[in-house]
Amino acid sequence: MLKFRKSTPKAYFEYKAKGYNKERSSGILGKMVSKEKIRILSTLDPSHKENILDIGCGAGYYSIIIKEKGATPFGIDISPKMIEELKKNNIEGCVADVENLQLNKKFDKVFCSGALDFTKSPKAAMKCMSKHTKKGGTFVMY
Repeated sequence: MLKFRKSTPKAYFEYKAKGYNKERSSGILGKMVSKEKIRILSTLDPSHKENILDIGCGAGYYSIIIKEKGATPFGIDISPKMIEELKKNNIEGCVADVENLQLNKKFDKVFCSGALDFTKSPKAAMKCMSKHTKKGGTFVMY
């Protein structure tokens, strides 16, 4: 892991993409994510026919669950390899930087878990996220 100390978040997540969801589902990290998942899903409450933007989707851990609940997820991530993993689950997504996001589409719900930790300007990221949330829509950040 020391080789990532001076690395970029993008390089780190490119390296971790394959097996990322499995890693998040086992061991100590799996137990932490399991507790996080309960809180997130009770707040996000994905339902049938909703379009949900998953900011910093990674390999699609939450997007997969959102899809299983009947909603339509769309993921963005800075890592092309993470988006490749996401698409293996038949979930749409694209490589994008949340601070400069311009999808020209609004979503019923916008969800962000952990991505702000890797931004230079959380304020700019929040502004972009709000531009992608429909009027009266829901924004969930964890």
